[in-house]
Amino acid sequence: MLRPSVQTLRNIFWPVIIGLAYYALAFASFHLSRGETGIATVWPASGLFVAALLLANRQRQFWIIVAVMVSSTVGNIADRIPPMVALGFSCSNVAEAILVTWLVSHGGKAQFSLDDADAVKRFAVAAVLGALWSACLAMAILGYWNSRFFISWFTTVALGILIVTPVIMLFASAVTSKHRPLSLTDISRSVAYFALVGAVTGGVFLQSRFPLLFLPPALVLMVVYRLGTLGAAVSVTLITAIGSVATTTGFGPIHLIDASYDTQVLFLQFYILIILASTVPLAVVLAESKRMFSRIKRGIRLIEMAERTAHVGHWHLNLVTGELFWSDEVYKIHGRDQSYKPELDTAIDNYHPDDRAWIIQLVENAVNEGQPFDTDARIVRSDGEIRHVNTRGEVETDTVGGIIGLYGVFQDVTRRVEILRELDQERQRAQDEAERAKLLAETDQLTGIGNRRKSMAVIQAAIDEARAHNQSLSVAILDVDHFKRINDRLGHATGDEVLKQITNQCSMSVREKDFVGRLGGEEFVIVLPGASPEKSLAICERVRQAIEKFKWAPLPIANVTVSIGLASYSVQNGSLEELLNEADKALYIAKDSGRNQLISLVA
Repeated sequence: MLRPSVQTLRNIFWPVIIGLAYYALAFASFHLSRGETGIATVWPASGLFVAALLLANRQRQFWIIVAVMVSSTVGNIADRIPPMVALGFSCSNVAEAILVTWLVSHGGKAQFSLDDADAVKRFAVAAVLGALWSACLAMAILGYWNSRFFISWFTTVALGILIVTPVIMLFASAVTSKHRPLSLTDISRSVAYFALVGAVTGGVFLQSRFPLLFLPPALVLMVVYRLGTLGAAVSVTLITAIGSVATTTGFGPIHLIDASYDTQVLFLQFYILIILASTVPLAVVLAESKRMFSRIKRGIRLIEMAERTAHVGHWHLNLVTGELFWSDEVYKIHGRDQSYKPELDTAIDNYHPDDRAWIIQLVENAVNEGQPFDTDARIVRSDGEIRHVNTRGEVETDTVGGIIGLYGVFQDVTRRVEILRELDQERQRAQDEAERAKLLAETDQLTGIGNRRKSMAVIQAAIDEARAHNQSLSVAILDVDHFKRINDRLGHATGDEVLKQITNQCSMSVREKDFVGRLGGEEFVIVLPGASPEKSLAICERVRQAIEKFKWAPLPIANVTVSIGLASYSVQNGSLEELLNEADKALYIAKDSGRNQLISLVA
């Protein structure tokens, strides 16, 4: 139960402090810088109020509004303003702060930053609108129109918000920042600059003889370059405070103006506004430039890391000056150190002699015709090692489209080339292995000719070809007569030799484009594409006679004969099965006719 009460005390403590500070600033403004109309030159209390609302959470904002309302009303009454009017003026001050806070934060969490140009513009517009709204409410409460009162209220409130709020926000950000805290050197340097601004401004405004109002703005510009937005905000605040007090007490070059006091105060406000308008935008631009420089620097580091990881460098050729720039990774790829000064001719000389011609052609095409290029080539490093590189380039043009340079990237792809070469070798090896495996799967191990699987594929392909082109086709089945008797009487070794010799005789007796395959056992098939029935018959007869007349010595065999069944392709036997059945029928007729026969069944 203790935690909620502590939180409540915190929510009340800071609003009370802010209320007291508001009263103190209002009191100081009334008594140190008020004019004949009773309105102060600058109203810093409004700036404090807006900053407090921007920094507080919603619960604490309520108590801050209550505290400021009370302190403002008490202060107005203490300054002999009628209670109801004092309450109305306090409502005007509260309304302006609420409006500015809402506009800056878009109705949500405050997004205030003097380093962001959009945020600064939004804050400036909000301050002007808030001051205008407050002045209108004050005039309504006053009950009659008074232009001097309206202008004084508007300008003092607007300047108070524009000057004081940024200072408080910047210091609050510095205190709560999680980034690198300010060092003693930074603090000392800042104090020295602000002391210089205060001293120069005091010297200018504590005399009324010379018009030296140009000195503080010039000094502020220097401080802005050194300290950025904080320098601008604090310097303008110092000039405002010193100038307001000095002018109110009768000092300063403002009194060189031959005009009424209110006109002099209005000129001082305009002077402060000009300083504010000329320094804050500069500070914003410098802050944006610093952020951009940091982003560029970070981007360069990331690019360098990526280049080292991917072995990629970048280059730029200035065609106007002839200067060639290499990044660190390009030097590394070439095996060079930074002492090597690359030029276009020497850079091309780094390429392999066989590759220089087309590199020169690519560069010339890019320079003359604006063509981008992307090519692989070889370079010879300083140590003699050959590296494979990929270089890409595009043209750089001026505002009128003229080509003024080339830029691109340079990548070491040696490992990639080696991997591709290895992959090609592995792919070729795999293809060779596949071919060998296929050959083994389709080859009869004994005779070395196509086996049954291969034979069926060849016959089907021949049928498809004959059907597609209306060509002749014949298929013969050959069977060795009494082969079982040879095996039984002389052994399987002799039988194997017989099959090999029959294979040789068949291969020598057919045409080059014909196919001889072994169906299994002592059965062979002969495929005769494009052969007419008569031509097929002559070829098969040549095969039969060659086997019959073959001298088998030194084998203990007198002679070996074969029976052949021949079938020719037609529409009636257009399938593989039908064609083989036809040849098989002819073979059985040959065997039944006494063997050593060639029988052809022509449909």
